[in-house]
Amino acid sequence: MPAYFNSSKFGSKQMSIPANNSVATSGRFRFSVAMCLMATSLTLPSHGGSEKDRTVPDTKSPAKTAPALSSNGKADSKATNAQRSTGAPTKPNIVFVIIDDAGSDSFTRWNPAGIALPQTPVIDSLCDQGVRFSNVWAMPQCSPSRVAMMTGRYPFRTGVMNACLGSAPPRSQASPYEYTLPRLLSTAGYSTGYIGKFHLGDSVLNPEGAGYANGLGFPYFNGTPLGGASPLDTTLARQMPAPASGTAPLYSCGFPVDSATNAPAVCSCGFPDQTWVDGMDAVECLAVGGVPLVDAAGTPVLVGSAAAVARVDFTVDNGYFVNSRILAVEGQKPTAITEHKYSPSSDVDHALTWISAQPAGTPWMCTVGFVNVHDPYQPAPANLLPADAEWPAALPYICDTQVGFEDANTDPSKKGMTNQMLSASDREIGRLLVQGGFAAWSGNGVTLTDPNTLVVVVGDNGSYGPVVRLPYNKYQAKGYVNQSGVCVPLVIAGSGVASPNRSVDAMVNVADLYQLFGEVANINVRATVPASHALDAQSMIGYLRDANAPAVRMFNFTQNGTNLSFPDGMFRACVLKSLQTCTDAIFPGATVCELHGGVWYDGYASCCDLRNSGEAGTDWGIVSPAALAVTDGRYKLIVKELPSCEQGTVCAYEFYDLSTAPFAKALGGRGIDYSSANLLSDTACTDTQLTLEAEAAFTVLDTYARNLLASGKAVPGDGNLDGVVDSADISAILNWWGGHSVYDFNNDGMTNGDDLSEVLNGWTGRP
Repeated sequence: MPAYFNSSKFGSKQMSIPANNSVATSGRFRFSVAMCLMATSLTLPSHGGSEKDRTVPDTKSPAKTAPALSSNGKADSKATNAQRSTGAPTKPNIVFVIIDDAGSDSFTRWNPAGIALPQTPVIDSLCDQGVRFSNVWAMPQCSPSRVAMMTGRYPFRTGVMNACLGSAPPRSQASPYEYTLPRLLSTAGYSTGYIGKFHLGDSVLNPEGAGYANGLGFPYFNGTPLGGASPLDTTLARQMPAPASGTAPLYSCGFPVDSATNAPAVCSCGFPDQTWVDGMDAVECLAVGGVPLVDAAGTPVLVGSAAAVARVDFTVDNGYFVNSRILAVEGQKPTAITEHKYSPSSDVDHALTWISAQPAGTPWMCTVGFVNVHDPYQPAPANLLPADAEWPAALPYICDTQVGFEDANTDPSKKGMTNQMLSASDREIGRLLVQGGFAAWSGNGVTLTDPNTLVVVVGDNGSYGPVVRLPYNKYQAKGYVNQSGVCVPLVIAGSGVASPNRSVDAMVNVADLYQLFGEVANINVRATVPASHALDAQSMIGYLRDANAPAVRMFNFTQNGTNLSFPDGMFRACVLKSLQTCTDAIFPGATVCELHGGVWYDGYASCCDLRNSGEAGTDWGIVSPAALAVTDGRYKLIVKELPSCEQGTVCAYEFYDLSTAPFAKALGGRGIDYSSANLLSDTACTDTQLTLEAEAAFTVLDTYARNLLASGKAVPGDGNLDGVVDSADISAILNWWGGHSVYDFNNDGMTNGDDLSEVLNGWTGRP
């Protein structure tokens, strides 16, 4: 049987469906995979534009047209004429906020059936003044979603199939030859800055290193080099020894806790300038840039001294309060910064600095990517929390995986902390808008005051399993193409929004934001983007301008898979006991596995090997190494690549009628795709439950997915994404020679003669 997925442009692993997983149907609706491949009645959206319209320069660092900035965020004096113009800009400024790992389940406006959800009055007030999109899909992991937002392209085109970790080579990161959003906006005179979590790749194997955001067209970046917050520091800046192997840390949250009151301890607070202040709450101490002082046994120091402060190593990262950042300004060497400040607060400070440095008359887009609420979970500063926020007296402070708690239900503690983290992020969004001059405080919410600024807030993927809120499904959340893994909040308010305080239920994909931002800037997106960069983004600006705008998307799509790794073979079985799952395609080492609460089995290259051994039991499922989902708004088809030990025993298809799935009524007409609602629930994928309408929908969705994937076939040897293999590729491969690059086709860590041979073998010349 032919593969359902062909290899992607960048060589991500191929996904196949075993022959016995053709859908077995009744006589009235019998078809095979071959018949599905023949069904070509659907027309894919036009990707428009011609190759001669605009191309990304074929150089090591593709040229950008946005102005260079100095380290303080001010524009270089060599601005273009458009950027030197005076007066109010005719194109709206854009504030774009991405909240990490915050699915629709976490917000009352998107999960009206939720219980004890975080308070988010700023986001609620934006919904009241804007458009709330209630039917938005992201990718199941952060990197594929963020790359889709910044390129308008699905993962099978970009090669970014999963979260980019340090093992991801350049061909599993956003390519420097992508026509990214800042390159698009620069054609309309926009300047762009990115602050906070970026994660369109990873600096470890990227040839651009810490400045790889510049290599993707972002002239200014100030944010974390990581995909999440730093690990929590259980040594409290090396004042205490690290816990011995197999021993629980005394303080898992990175600050001392008073066991008698179950609250942050009151202690002396030391500062990097070697001063101290006595009598501070430990979290308050971290929030103002200090470190709670303790002795070597962990006992809080009540009265500070020079000797006590001298024992503190202020360079040690600690979750959200002490974090490493990278300042990467185009044309300058990236610099590393260690900041003692709550991460969202730091992001907003840097965003405000960058915004204030933009010259009058120049339109700009500022993206702020909060790390909140990615794990590890950590309490937020009290000044950013609702006035009535109190930590439950019976709820322990368990912020990370602890020995002795692996099998305990620590979800309530983690949910309590994510409530704080989301409320804190919400408050900082408000501060960004108010101090930026775009809004005024109105109670705990905001009232927008600037008619020339568009505000967009979105989540990048579903919530992580332990903190998922009912009725969403914690066992099929972040990392899964199920509803709980891909449904995200999106609200748009401000410039150009007509008839505010309304909801749009039409299908939207986070890739559509690329098209939206281009259209807001009055750019003909498909005429500007090179034709070789096939776009999946669809227009959504009509939803802002017209309350009666018709739906644009006929289908929505999401996908995850396995990134390439270097060196190959780094993955092993990692069992996440709290989620009853095993993965061998996400975590490239024991440390990352264990930081996510998993148990690493170094002797087993696959979950199937581990299951067959019986060493870890068998009461857990296996995360599919690759999966996709497609929907027409009502019916949803999921196709999974099955691990070897499940082929022949598990159906690779799942098919749902979301209108009748669990909790559909409570969630506005689309339920959650729990396995109990799967209409193809047995090994043979029998469709005896399907109506004629459902059978027809299955055929349409299956055909659409196959046609879509077929549109992304690679051109062998084309490393610069221009659709041909010619002298430009020869020039580029020589430019990257000797190290990692997107031209390392055989993934051996070197761009060399073997890769040059692929270019020569694929030579097409330019038409």
